[in-house]
Order: sequence, then structure tokens, then C-alpha cells
Amino acid sequence: MKAFRFLYFSSLMLVTFLAVTAIANAQPAVVADDNLVVVDDVDVCDAGGLDMCTDTGSLVTAAAGNSSVVAVIVQVKRNNGTPVAGLAEGDFSLNTVTNRAPAADPILVSTAVCANCFWEPQPGVYRLGVQPAFGGIWGEGTYTTLLRVSSGNVTREVVIPIDIPG
Repeated sequence: MKAFRFLYFSSLMLVTFLAVTAIANAQPAVVADDNLVVVDDVDVCDAGGLDMCTDTGSLVTAAAGNSSVVAVIVQVKRNNGTPVAGLAEGDFSLNTVTNRAPAADPILVSTAVCANCFWEPQPGVYRLGVQPAFGGIWGEGTYTTLLRVSSGNVTREVVIPIDIPG
């Protein structure tokens, strides 16, 4: 019976530790449809040293009260599943659906400001930098944004959440 109690108590402690760790660390949001797969990562600058972080002066996790960059990774596919490679920065746009007032709307960071905030690490996969507009700050909570990708006369859209911790 003592062994069972110890096992039960140990299991309970492990589950509690995992739950607290998950709350403390922001989890990337993953959104997928037939032609777009999107992952956003607010912790991208927590480890430091990543080129898009140093280019924007972001040294910590994007959180309420700061303007650290969020990485948005987008995989763009055709209807047959093949990658859409060679897209340009101007083929992507981000529009706010809901905002965390009084914070600024999130926008795509231009390569004029951050040379490494738009990158195609492999065909059809793009890394975009997102920050609050015009030197603003993040507010705590979920921003709902519409990511639009246009290639020629084809436009694909997906709604993505950006969850900013407090």
C-alpha cells in the first residue's frame, strides 16, 4: 500500500510540474488548412542570438509591455501539395481582426527595418517577423490576425492567433 501511495504521489507531482511548466512557457500556435500551415512562436528570442531577434533588438520572449518580435513560420502549398517557392516579402500581409487594447496592432516587420525578418529557409517555407506597429507594445492575451498570401492571381488566407503572455 505504501508503494502505491508513493507512486500515486509521485505521479501527481509530475503532472502538477508539467502543468505549471506549460503555463509558464508560451506554446507555439499551429494553424493548418489545405494550402497553408502556420506556426507562431512568441519565445523565439528567449534563447537569444537569432538573427531576427538581434536585428530588431528583441532579447526576450514577446510579452505584455514589450515589443519583442514573434516568429511566424508559414508553409505555402499548391492544391496538389507541392511547395510554392520563391514568394517575395510583398506577397504576405497581416491584418488585425481583434487587438489587445491599448496595445498596437501586430504588423509584419519589413526587411528595410530587419533584413532577417523575411526568409525562405527551404522551398515553400517562410519565416516572417511580427511586432506591434509603430514602436508600440504587446498587450496580454490573444491577437486574432488574418494572414494573406498572394501568388499571381491566387490568394490564400488563414486566421491565426498570436498568444501574448503577461
